[in-house]
Amino acid sequence: MTTDALHFPARPKVVSLVPKHPGPAGASKASAQPLQVTADTLRVLPMTAVPRDVRGANALAFGSTPDTLGELWDALSSGRVVVHYQPQINLQSGATVAMEALVRFLDAQGRLRYPSEFIDLVEDTSLIVGLGRAVTAQVCRDLARWRRGAPGGPERVAINVSPVQLSRDPRYVDFVAEELCRYGLSFESLEFEITERQLLATGSNAVDTVRALSSQGARISLDDFGTGYSSLSYLATLPVDALKLERSMTSKLPGDPVAARIIGQIVALASALELEVVAEGIETEAQSLALRKLGCTLGQGFVYGAPASLG
Repeated sequence: MTTDALHFPARPKVVSLVPKHPGPAGASKASAQPLQVTADTLRVLPMTAVPRDVRGANALAFGSTPDTLGELWDALSSGRVVVHYQPQINLQSGATVAMEALVRFLDAQGRLRYPSEFIDLVEDTSLIVGLGRAVTAQVCRDLARWRRGAPGGPERVAINVSPVQLSRDPRYVDFVAEELCRYGLSFESLEFEITERQLLATGSNAVDTVRALSSQGARISLDDFGTGYSSLSYLATLPVDALKLERSMTSKLPGDPVAARIIGQIVALASALELEVVAEGIETEAQSLALRKLGCTLGQGFVYGAPASLG
């Protein structure tokens, strides 16, 4: 697939921010070095990332390590973005019903880079569109291989999509349709996980795209439900099919009765709205048992399997 199809820009340009005035006598050599940042990321990092001698007249709040952006661009353009999959289990029957797609990339040294190292940065640049499309295309390829080689495999694959990506890619639904058609798949094969706190902040474009994906038959889940902002109004206005419990809630089971009551109330709310509840971050059988007793429908975590490549 060409870089045009993935819709990402030329490799980010790197610029230098050099202190306007040299540091005081005796300043360390490190503090006097130019700051290498990409032009695309200027104004996005917290000011705490900017050394004091660059602030003031030179104060351009910028964010993250520039090398990461360039390395990700190289990975996108050379096919080194990889997708690992973690099973989602029906907590009552134990059957695998879905897989969650988790993006990583290999840097030039062959090291695997994880989302915590680059997602926040990428969302501040136009690379988020290309990354989102690359993951979607890979998932469709892998799902087609699954269907050919292992009948009775997972019903669907869940893709994490950034509301920032959706708001910047007006043709994303068309792109998904083209990839599904390419491999003989349907929208029902896919689930899109959206973080609710980002959706609240992003605006109508992302919401319209979510509605469009749902209208085509894709499943929609709200990620990290119950943390941050929880807007119940979205449950009435968005075509949501499932709520995902963030791992910080799951990790408190079975020993925290308050967490158990909160999860129980979320499960009751979901049941009343005919939604499923997916608990992530399950690491012990005791947590799994507690979630089953609370009526949680689906779960994922290391107790069922670590994320792994399709192979």
